[in-house]
Amino acid sequence: MDYHAVHGHDVASFDVPSSHRLPTVSASAALEELVEGHATHISTGIGALDRLLAAEDLAPADPTTTRGGIKRGQVTEIWGPPGSGKVALSLQLAANAIKDNQDVVWLDCFQDISLSRLRDVLEHHDEDPSSPSTRKPPGAGSGLDHFAHYKCLTLPHFIALISRPTTKALPESTSLVVISSIAVLINSALPKAQDGRFQAKLNRGSTPTAKRRQALQSIMKSLQTLASTRSCAVVVLSQCSTKMQSEHGATLVPSINGSLWDQGVSTRLALFRDWHWKENKPVPICLVGVQKLDGKSLQDSSGKITAFEITNGGLTGLQHDGDYLLDTTTTAMEQTRMKRKIADTGFEVPDSEDDDYGWAEDDEAAMPPPPSQWQGSEDVILGHEIGQSDDDNSIENEEDEVGVARPNSPNSGTQRR
Repeated sequence: MDYHAVHGHDVASFDVPSSHRLPTVSASAALEELVEGHATHISTGIGALDRLLAAEDLAPADPTTTRGGIKRGQVTEIWGPPGSGKVALSLQLAANAIKDNQDVVWLDCFQDISLSRLRDVLEHHDEDPSSPSTRKPPGAGSGLDHFAHYKCLTLPHFIALISRPTTKALPESTSLVVISSIAVLINSALPKAQDGRFQAKLNRGSTPTAKRRQALQSIMKSLQTLASTRSCAVVVLSQCSTKMQSEHGATLVPSINGSLWDQGVSTRLALFRDWHWKENKPVPICLVGVQKLDGKSLQDSSGKITAFEITNGGLTGLQHDGDYLLDTTTTAMEQTRMKRKIADTGFEVPDSEDDDYGWAEDDEAAMPPPPSQWQGSEDVILGHEIGQSDDDNSIENEEDEVGVARPNSPNSGTQRR
């Protein structure tokens, strides 16, 4: 049996160093793909978010007809805390890609996806008359025949799948590859180093930090090559972790963070939850912010925030007060800056706590008089030797044996004969 008939040809050129890394595309074909919006982007189902993610030079004058979304040929990261809507947004992307007769590959690294939710989104998409026009022929199935689901429970399994993709595993018409919870495999197989001093003493082989960095570089390189050669959008769903900062305290960051990983991610979306007033009642909603777009980090991403809610039929965009979110972010930044430069404001800082506008004297006057035996009451309850360590007690026992008198003992002026 022929090898290529079973495994297919190596389109991605992973193991042939002499071949081109990217397929040759003529200028006319590249221009035609740029003009056609459906060939370069996958809609998120949220019109405001699609317009934010669309390129400015490709967006038409009428914002209602803009066909934007997640750009194909790039690696996009969607991160946020649990329950923020990462899976729901990915299911909406998968449903929109399937409705365009494109294949979707979903890689689960931690827990299985609910296919019933994807089926509900597809059915709602068929019933919605305002949904984008599709090319689905009449009499076709539910769309799950264009959906491939794989479970990667180990890191070597995942690396082998993305580094040597076959035609059966990833069809040629694949437009979207969703990778769920890849941080779980990386952190379990290659955990972060806890003690740097211990690593410095290890001279044999690579350190755990170096192995983790090499693995992240290899994985990101494979994802970039997969997105470029197959012209598909690679969406990575990441959890969040806590990072301590000296000036800002604890902040939430993606579970996989580092210079090598950040350079490979072209677009990054951050999801979180908030409250929205609807009919004078607070209703929980999901918010998505664009932190990085086409390889450029957005310094002021507070203005690029879109609200949506999760329903049984998918995502629904909402109108929210964006100025409120922008003012909240600005106020927090101003408070941090004022706290950091309080010494430059010229205010007089008291030298001691007793000079605090006389409040200390008022508090002392309002206190009740101390009871009898106030001083030394702790010694009566706990004992005189409560603050001493075991080393001090051992030294005192040795002094008693040799007959050295203590200064506070009643026989301090006499010596032992």
